[in-house]
Amino acid sequence: MSRKGKTYAKKDWSINDTSSLLKNTHYKKFHTKKKRIQLKYDKRLFEWHTSRPPASIKKWFLEEGQYQWREYLKEITDLLFTNDGDFQEFLWDILSEQNKEIMERKARGSYYK
Repeated sequence: MSRKGKTYAKKDWSINDTSSLLKNTHYKKFHTKKKRIQLKYDKRLFEWHTSRPPASIKKWFLEEGQYQWREYLKEITDLLFTNDGDFQEFLWDILSEQNKEIMERKARGSYYK
């Protein structure tokens, strides 16, 4: 696939390589807002463990970390579902022209002449 207009063809971006996603201005804005939200919360929320986490982190998460995690998820989902937000604009950018036409047709509704 090639790049047409402002859309990004599948070969131009990859979910596994976020640096390719950062080429899109809308995704870049979304990414900076997401990082800004993550800075508000304890870094233990974002640590990944390949095995069982240490008891101290597990205890912290059960006592107060769950509340922070829920607050974080609420802020991120608000960011994702903002009308005409950066993430929605990014999704619109990566859609193919054919899918955009189908979605626009559905939004307008079909009518017979």
